[in-house]
Amino acid sequence: MRCSAVRSKSNLLLYAAYLSTCMEDRAWSFCVSLCMQGLGGMRMVSIEQFAESIGQMILSGHLGRTFDRVSRKIAIMSVVPVNNISIVLAASMFIVCLALQPNSTWFTVFLVFGILMCAINRLFLNAEKFLLSRDWVVVLSSGTTLSGLNATLTALDQLANVISPIVTGVLILDCLYFEIGATQSLP
Repeated sequence: MRCSAVRSKSNLLLYAAYLSTCMEDRAWSFCVSLCMQGLGGMRMVSIEQFAESIGQMILSGHLGRTFDRVSRKIAIMSVVPVNNISIVLAASMFIVCLALQPNSTWFTVFLVFGILMCAINRLFLNAEKFLLSRDWVVVLSSGTTLSGLNATLTALDQLANVISPIVTGVLILDCLYFEIGATQSLP
């Protein structure tokens, strides 16, 4: 009985970690698309997604081989900080871009570095999701519930796919309404 309670708690923690990773992934992707649209239209959205895809194709195999040589714990502990730092750097660079003139050289420099940070984020985010959904599922399942755990993780990923853009959109609208209200109340 105690073993199943521990396994149940471990599964719950895995589900929570995976859902938060998926929510962050979807929300960030939605926000990046909005930023790219604002900074350069659909062409910029395409360029950013192209950079992410090229980074995945070139570097994901190398990253996977590197993680195969270390323990799962070290792998996940190295992926999460790089993922979070790349988001902070990309967001900072896009904020700077919003303050600069689009024909400025600095605008281009910050935009390119922001896109590179997004590509790094995508690479490490996919590594994080892979580590959680493949490696840790095998560790936590004793071989009998592997398909059930995988099905639950897939359902959580799809749930995040639906919920994250809605939550992000509501947050953006609330911030927009707050900004409009604050500027209209000033004399």
